Amino acid sequence: MKIAVCMKYVPIIARIQFDYAARTIVREGVPSEVNPFDLLGVIKAAQLKAAPGDEVVVLTMGPPAAAEGLTQCLALGADRAMLLSDRALAGSDTLATARALALALAREQPDLIICGRNSTDGETGQVGPEVAELLDLPHISAVRRLDVLAGRQSIEAERITDEGFQTLQCDLPALVCVTEGIAPELYPNRAQMEEAAAKPTEQISCADLLSGQSADSPDSDDDDDAADAPQFGADGSPTWVSEIRLVEPNRLGVTLTDATPAEAARQVAEAVRERLRELAAVTGESSETAHGAAQPRYPGRRERSLWVVAESTRSGLAQVTYELLGKARE
Repeated sequence: MKIAVCMKYVPIIARIQFDYAARTIVREGVPSEVNPFDLLGVIKAAQLKAAPGDEVVVLTMGPPAAAEGLTQCLALGADRAMLLSDRALAGSDTLATARALALALAREQPDLIICGRNSTDGETGQVGPEVAELLDLPHISAVRRLDVLAGRQSIEAERITDEGFQTLQCDLPALVCVTEGIAPELYPNRAQMEEAAAKPTEQISCADLLSGQSADSPDSDDDDDAADAPQFGADGSPTWVSEIRLVEPNRLGVTLTDATPAEAARQVAEAVRERLRELAAVTGESSETAHGAAQPRYPGRRERSLWVVAESTRSGLAQVTYELLGKARE
């Protein structure tokens, strides 16, 4: 059984910096680490090895310095390491990143691909599902428990949902995105790091990926124009960062103490009414209009419409649906 783990070498979150002019994360001179969710994925992959022929391959896309993270993964039980590094990959969004990773993984043909839930420097959680789509594989997200079933042809995964937990069985090959609880947090000692540093890391370039691309490869296209279009980097990315803003909290931070639930509810309600009165005094509107009770509506006006996709559960609409409706109303 071959297990591939996708790893990202990310800036330490406490030291992260932004280039507001270029709208990018500053990586030069900033200490980095293996993305925590990916690290748990490596540990879990090593735990799943049960036969002499089983193999764990860890893959990362990034600058040459990302090889340091691969060494840590090797020290934690990975058997091989692959570094996808090329200047042509600079500026890749999640889709361009997924294209590159999918092409590299297609060469390996793993039985199971493990990704972290998201990276701490991006928080999109998109790359794993996009890789699964490009490789035409089933995908299970937010996995906190993972077992390979007897016969080693399928897996059982317990995933976190907004309403609780869900247990799924899935035939291999498949891709899972793992989260907290999937494995214990482990860190290699000096001897393990020294042993891992002696192991080679396979270097992969964009030319290597494209040289092996066939008609059945991820994102291939019969149309010549589409085939010649850039797949990686900024030119191959359909999305980009238009603005970086520093969002500072503006909550009052009022704490209610020594109050019964009924008294606390009364105080909260009165505080909200007072805030609405203050807002109405500033805007000159009534307190009902100020907090959005009377919004203009555009029945039958397609050009003014906002659509919200509602997610239903056994207990009614998912909480995220109400959040989306609130933003759409705003």
